[in-house]
Amino acid sequence: DAFKADAFGLGVVLYGLLCSALPDAAKGTAYERHRRWSQLSANVKSLIKALLSPDPDQRPSPNDINQHEWITGPGARERKASNVSAFSNELQAASNASPTCYRSAVEALLAAQEVVVAVQRERGTCCWALGSEEGESAFK
Repeated sequence: DAFKADAFGLGVVLYGLLCSALPDAAKGTAYERHRRWSQLSANVKSLIKALLSPDPDQRPSPNDINQHEWITGPGARERKASNVSAFSNELQAASNASPTCYRSAVEALLAAQEVVVAVQRERGTCCWALGSEEGESAFK
């Protein structure tokens, strides 16, 4: 399954973004000894461990990743459904293209945004928080 190789690569990239280093997954779980590993949330650790599993059959599917608690976070499903509908309607009103075309594009963009938000949240940066209740409570 080609996705299982991609899942491993995603684990390497995610680890690199959060730890500023590449995991040495060839040495089992040695990557867990990195000084920044202990600062990561349990949710992202579980996702990275699953993605870096030496057994490809144990790596998560795209749906499993999309449903992982670290990606979804509190209220993510409701925000996503609302955003997809609103953006799709705006794009459709601005052109003659089919709603299905725009809905797919919007879903892909919002999925990418969710990953960016999750990385920013994990790293403790505040760009994701501007104007949100979560951000206001996190920085009080």
